[in-house]
Amino acid sequence: MQASEVASLRPKVVIWDIDGTLWNGVIDSSTQSAPRPTVGLIGQLTNRGVVNSVCSNNEIEQARALLEEWNVLSDIVFEQIGWGEKLSAIARMLDFFKVAADAVVVVDDDARVREQLERRLGVITLSPELMEEADLSQWGDIMSGRQRLDHYKLLARRRRAYDERCRLDGTNAVAFLRESQVCLLPVDPAANVGRISELSYRSNRLNLTRSRVDSTEIGALVDDPRFISRAFQVVDRFGDYGICGFVVVEPATCSLLHFFWSCRVLNQGIVEFVADHIRESFGVDIRHPALVDFGTAVDWVSWSQSDTIPDPDCCPVAQRAIGAANNGDKILLIGGCDMDIVAALWSPGGSVDVVGLTTESRVQRYGHSSIALMAAHATIDVKGLHVASLPWVGSIPNPRTWMDYDMVVISLWADYSCSTLRHREDPCEVWAPEYIRLSETSTAWEWDHWVGDQLDPKAYFSDFVHGPALSPERLAAHVNKVAALASDTTLVLLGAPELDRGATYPNGADQYERNRGLNAAVRAACARHSHLRFFDISDIVTDTGKLIRPDDPTGFHYRRDVYAQITESLERMVSECCVQ
Repeated sequence: MQASEVASLRPKVVIWDIDGTLWNGVIDSSTQSAPRPTVGLIGQLTNRGVVNSVCSNNEIEQARALLEEWNVLSDIVFEQIGWGEKLSAIARMLDFFKVAADAVVVVDDDARVREQLERRLGVITLSPELMEEADLSQWGDIMSGRQRLDHYKLLARRRRAYDERCRLDGTNAVAFLRESQVCLLPVDPAANVGRISELSYRSNRLNLTRSRVDSTEIGALVDDPRFISRAFQVVDRFGDYGICGFVVVEPATCSLLHFFWSCRVLNQGIVEFVADHIRESFGVDIRHPALVDFGTAVDWVSWSQSDTIPDPDCCPVAQRAIGAANNGDKILLIGGCDMDIVAALWSPGGSVDVVGLTTESRVQRYGHSSIALMAAHATIDVKGLHVASLPWVGSIPNPRTWMDYDMVVISLWADYSCSTLRHREDPCEVWAPEYIRLSETSTAWEWDHWVGDQLDPKAYFSDFVHGPALSPERLAAHVNKVAALASDTTLVLLGAPELDRGATYPNGADQYERNRGLNAAVRAACARHSHLRFFDISDIVTDTGKLIRPDDPTGFHYRRDVYAQITESLERMVSECCVQ
C-alpha cells in the first residue's frame, strides 16, 4: 500500500504495537530510545474521533509506564499487553470494539505479524514507516472529538468488571446484569431528532424494523397524535451511554413503525425489556433473531419514573441528563458507586469531579469516602498513615484542597455501614472503615475478594486493632473537624434511608436504628455550620420499593429514578449556594 492509499482510508480504530513501532527500543532492555513520530499521531487521531489501542508482547506494568511517560496512556483504551498470541489478542479487540475488521488499522513493524493478521482476521495492517509518511489529516472527524474514546472507556470498565465477576464466580451474565443497575431514562425525541436520525442510519444488528429516518420525519412522527414516539437514554453503574433507542407505536392498529437501538446496549436485556412492555401495553408482539432469551425475566432494567413506557413530558429529571448546561459550577463528588451514578446524570456544562468506587488488583476501594479518614488526612501526611495502605482504602481526599470547588458532596455510606480498624502505629484517633471483618475461618474467596494479595493475613491480624462502628458522637466530631478545615466551601453530607425492614449491617447493627441515630447526629452537626448542608436521603427513599432490590444488603443501592432525584436536588443546591 502506498502513502496516498493510506490517506484515503477511514478507520474507526487504530491498534499500535509498541517495540519497534512507537519507539525503536525494547522495553525489557536497558538501552534507552526516544519515541518515534508515531507516538504523536495517537493524540491527533483521538481528537478526531479515531479510537486508539495497543497490542504488544510485553509486561503490562512496564508498557503502561512507558505509555504514561509519553503522555498517551489516557488516549488508549482496552489495551492487550502480555505474552499471548497477537492473533488471539486482536480477535478479542475486534469483539470488544464491535466494528468491521476493515475499519481497523493495526500498525506493527513485524511484516510476518501484519501478513497473518490481514489473512486471518481481515484487518488493515500498516508499517510504522508508512504511517509516518502518509497524510492522515482526513482520518476521523474533528466534530467527533474524544466522545468515542470516552464511550469505549465506559465499555472497558464494564468489560473489566464482568471479567472479574466471571473469574471469581464463573460465567453468570444474568447475575452481573443484576448488579449493573441498568436504567432507561426517557428523553424528549423532538429535542433530539438529529441524534435519533443518526442512530437509525448507524443501527443495523439492533434495528429490528430496518428503519432509516431523517430529522424531518422524526419531527413529524412526534407531532402526529396517532403515534406514540419514545426515545431513551441508558445509564448503569459504569456510566452514561447516551441516547440509545427509539420506538414508535401506532396503538389504533397495534403496529410497530420504528424500533431501533444502539449496539452499545447489546446483550444487556434493554431491548428485550422494552419489547416485553410494548407487547404488554399495546399488544404488539416483537419477534426478531437479535432478541436474546436470557432464560429468565429481565428484572434488572428499570424505568426512571414508572413501571410502564413513560411519557417524557412527565419526566423532567430524566430530560435534565441531556438538557441545559449548569453555569460552569465546579463540583466534587466523593463516595462509592452512588456518586459515580450521580456524576453520570449531572447536567452538562458544569465541571464535576468524582472520587468514586474503583477496583485495584481485584479489590474494591471504598474506604477513601470515610469522613473520618478525610479528617485524619488533613492533619497527618497520608504517607505517614499506615491505614492508607489498606487494599480497600485508595486515595483519601484532603479537605484542605477543596477551596476551588463551589460544592463538595460526600456520601457517608462507608461510615454508616462499616466497622472500624486502626494500625497499631497510627495515632489513636485514626480509624479506617472495614465493611467485612475477616477471621481465621474466612474462605479463600473472601480473602481474595476483600483483601486480595496486597495484605498478608498474618499482618491483618497482628498489625491492626479491630474496633466497633463509629458512634453518632464520634461521627459528629469528624464532621465538625472537616467543616473547620474546609470553611470556604459548601459541603453537602448524604445520610442514609430509614427503612424499618429488619436488616442488619455486617457488624450486626440494626440498619434502621443505626441510620436514625447517625442521621440525627450529622443533621445536628450540619446545623452548627453555615456552609454545611445535610441531605436527608430518607425524604426520597421512603420505602423498599426505592431500593435497587427490596433485599439490598446495604440499603444504599437505589433505583435509577432515585439517583435522578438526588442529582436534581444537588444541582438545585448548587444554584442556591451560588445565588447566596
